[in-house]
Amino acid sequence: ITSKFARDEYDVPLLYWQQAKLRFPSIARTSKFMYLPKSVFKYHLGNLHDDDMKLLETKFMEFIMNSDK
Repeated sequence: ITSKFARDEYDVPLLYWQQAKLRFPSIARTSKFMYLPKSVFKYHLGNLHDDDMKLLETKFMEFIMNSDK
């Protein structure tokens, strides 16, 4: 998640960023990801709204499906 501008069609603006306890309007970059085990996190900041999470999941799947092309 970043507060920078969207770079491509897989960057998802978070509509409910304030409810997620983020300080700035933010974008989730679904095309830039890595697996991190829960143990590497020091604390929990907030939760994404269900609508934001559904859109992220959809965009991530689009990215995965199109990355082979």
